[in-house]
Amino acid sequence: RLKDVSIFSVGSDIMDLSYNNAYSKLIGFTRDEIKHFYLDYLKLGVAYENNKTPESVTDIEIENLLDRMAEHYDSYCFDEFNQNKVFSTYSVNGFLKDIYEKKTVRFGDYWYDVGGLPSILMNYMESHNLKIEKLQTSEIAISYDDFKNPTSLIDIDENVLMCQTGYLTLKSDLDPNEDVILGPANQEVKTALFRLLSLKVFQKNISPYASGKNYVLEQGTAEDIIALFNSVLAALAYDKYPVKDESVLRALLQVYLIGKNHDVRVEQHNNKGRSDILVNFPKRRVVLELKYTDKASSENAKLAEAEQQIIENGYGLEALGDRELLQIACVFNGAKTKRQITMYKTVEK
Repeated sequence: RLKDVSIFSVGSDIMDLSYNNAYSKLIGFTRDEIKHFYLDYLKLGVAYENNKTPESVTDIEIENLLDRMAEHYDSYCFDEFNQNKVFSTYSVNGFLKDIYEKKTVRFGDYWYDVGGLPSILMNYMESHNLKIEKLQTSEIAISYDDFKNPTSLIDIDENVLMCQTGYLTLKSDLDPNEDVILGPANQEVKTALFRLLSLKVFQKNISPYASGKNYVLEQGTAEDIIALFNSVLAALAYDKYPVKDESVLRALLQVYLIGKNHDVRVEQHNNKGRSDILVNFPKRRVVLELKYTDKASSENAKLAEAEQQIIENGYGLEALGDRELLQIACVFNGAKTKRQITMYKTVEK
């Protein structure tokens, strides 16, 4: 959707319904539609998860499954009033198909595999650097005119392009007197967004696995985890994405981990403070407190500071359950001769 439509023979006759409230549910499933038309699939999924018969599944269990589906596949918005939200039809169908064929509930990333890298976006990325700091946030503000009347592909606001290619969606109403707020719709598209960023940021792919399909962070030692991160940081395109402070370091590691489908919480709050990076697995939680320096002489002090923060603030203890907790304090040295995590320490219980 571009302001300059002279390339189309009937461009002047096109009426844009993209964000018309009356049609805002047209190209997605609503929650009620899924529950009405696919109730048998939902019952089957709950039954497989809880080792029970579909006939004994309760409404509460179905609503719980829908809540989890919503976290992954809901909240696309094509409504000028920001009222109606819809699920991705392709992702919901893939999810339900897996329940029926594979007899399991698996929250896969279906959208990216079928259309996650449109050629128009790939061409744009060849000549433009995406602004990682903006794309990390859940809310990105752009002007109303930039959103409603984008110009040519060369000059288009990158966030408008990301919205038109499905990576961002509307998070506010469309008011000519206010900025338009955009952001990732759900967990699936956020993972896809960070996979996209990884293609730009890292010069080669670094496997997150230790062996088979076992994540390094899930089963490895602190030494294994730091070795993985140093391999990731060594693969950076430093001329375009230099690590200059803790926030950039945190952002780049977040891009990698979310892009590899880890359950990552950045700056996770508890009642005493917020951790830099927290990664959840069914049986383990890994917490990282990151410090930056460009002087070897300050590494020890920075490491002690990171360790003290973890201990004093109890990072990772909130809602831990029966998970193993691995807390790691680490220091990244950004000097040109280093550019790696040079010191780390596992915090003792």
